[in-house]
Amino acid sequence: GRIPTILDASRIIKEEVKDELPVIMGVEGPIDLASNIADIKTFMKWLLKDREIVEKLLDVCTDACIEYANACLKHGADTVCIAEAVASPDLLPPSDFDNLLKPRYQKIAENLEGHRVLHVCGKSDKIIPSMVECGFNGISIEENVRDFKTAVETAHKNNNIVIGNVST
Repeated sequence: GRIPTILDASRIIKEEVKDELPVIMGVEGPIDLASNIADIKTFMKWLLKDREIVEKLLDVCTDACIEYANACLKHGADTVCIAEAVASPDLLPPSDFDNLLKPRYQKIAENLEGHRVLHVCGKSDKIIPSMVECGFNGISIEENVRDFKTAVETAHKNNNIVIGNVST
């Protein structure tokens, strides 16, 4: 399967680079995982019409993210980056980020056995104050963030580093 292969690759890479380079592994976050399981169109309908199923699915996906991220850390990753596209304010209102995702990100952060970064795609300016309260060591933002200076100040006040903000 895919996961054992990825974990083996991580272990091999870590053996090669030792401590010369950090090994950072990306892990799909709970809302991206949930929307992939249900398919994005169905998941977005559920967000509007069936919050109970969304909550249950996000809980299962959160636990899966914790298990996989810890496996990555045990197999050589120095840091895991929980990466989310669907959490973007372009798709999800900031109030849903706070109510649906923030508690789950906090659970992830509390249960990871290593360094952790939270990445949210898109124009995440509106949710950066919430992102830095999730318990990660840092946040990753795209170049679409309009006020990088405020993002950094907000992150640093909450003892977070900021990575990203560079166009690919």
